[in-house]
Amino acid sequence: MMFFRRSSKKEEPEASSKAITKLGEGVWKVGKDRWDISKRYQVEEAIGTGAYGSVVRATDRVTSRQVAIKRIAGNALSNTVDAVRILREVAILSRIKHKNVVSLLWVQPPPIPMQQLYVVFEFAG
Repeated sequence: MMFFRRSSKKEEPEASSKAITKLGEGVWKVGKDRWDISKRYQVEEAIGTGAYGSVVRATDRVTSRQVAIKRIAGNALSNTVDAVRILREVAILSRIKHKNVVSLLWVQPPPIPMQQLYVVFEFAG
């Protein structure tokens, strides 16, 4: 899992992953995946996908600030070793304050059993 600021080189997500549909308050369909996130966030666009999940740009409706939300998919969390590694990295990132590392703003408490994890970062685009 990488949390460094994105370089100026922009990678476009696949066309199928760009489709965003609002299904209800705090419920979005991004590509093929259902996102159940806080009503506080308005999803704007898909930024990309990776081994652990996908990332969208969103607007925080309270602060009007642009944020990046990473959805860590269930397949990454189903393996205990990977889940512990991901949670350890999130815990470490919550304490790091550096100009070249995006700031962790919020982690949505996951459901039990943990099927997905949503992590909100400052948007560095």
